[in-house]
Amino acid sequence: MSGVDTLVEMGFLRNRAEKAWTIIGDRGVQAAMEWLLEHNEDADIDEPYQPPKGHVLGKEGAAGTDEQIPEASTEKVEQPLEKTILSPEEKEEQARKIQEKIHRIREEKEAQEKKDKIEMEKMRRKDGQDLSKIKSELQWKEAQKQAEIRKREKREDMLARQRVKEQIARDRAEKKAQQEKEKSVKVEQEASIDRKATSTQSASKTEHTHARIQIRLPNGSQMVQKFSAQEQLSAVRLFIDLNRKDGSNEPFNLMTAFPKKVFTEEEHQMTLQMLDLTPSAVLIVTKPL
Repeated sequence: MSGVDTLVEMGFLRNRAEKAWTIIGDRGVQAAMEWLLEHNEDADIDEPYQPPKGHVLGKEGAAGTDEQIPEASTEKVEQPLEKTILSPEEKEEQARKIQEKIHRIREEKEAQEKKDKIEMEKMRRKDGQDLSKIKSELQWKEAQKQAEIRKREKREDMLARQRVKEQIARDRAEKKAQQEKEKSVKVEQEASIDRKATSTQSASKTEHTHARIQIRLPNGSQMVQKFSAQEQLSAVRLFIDLNRKDGSNEPFNLMTAFPKKVFTEEEHQMTLQMLDLTPSAVLIVTKPL
């Protein structure tokens, strides 16, 4: 039985057994089996092996030559195969060990893959945490920047409002000062006019020594009388009492039409000059209110 058949009986696929035997050569079934266990998970383990030209399974030194292999050489190659012949019990035990070893290798490989996966997940999480931390720091810095911008804008807005208030206060103060100045000028002008009028009236009073008084009675009749400028208004009342022809003896008041003014009891004791009734005036006789 060839070494390839022995490997097949142990549970290996023929194409894998042939491939292992081709590569291992005359080093025996144990070496081929170990090679299969080592390369069991290779991606190309099931792909056909392409030996060099002239290569014979289980034999070395045949590549690239057309010479016949000597009998002695053939016996030397076949000699290890006789040593690899196993009993059915040994083959079963060998197959069990192989399966256990394959199972152990698979478990170790799965464990390693699981460990690698866990490590990769840890690295991924760490990278994610680092990225989240960087992102949080960037967001915090951006928030700080925006807060500083809002603070600066608020400060500038407050300063602008303060400037507007100050400008309004200055405008009001200037307007008030202007109004006060205009009022002062107006008062001064009015005072000047009053002084001039008073001066004119005083001059007029001193110039006129008599007052020509036209008296209008309630019935429409009129009386005209000339009085001294220094006579009191009561003298005019007495003249009316003595000379009126409207047939009425009732009490009466005296008033002027322009400007309209009713003379009081106190003013009856004032002179015609003091009451601005010189040089002429019109007095209207009215009923008491």
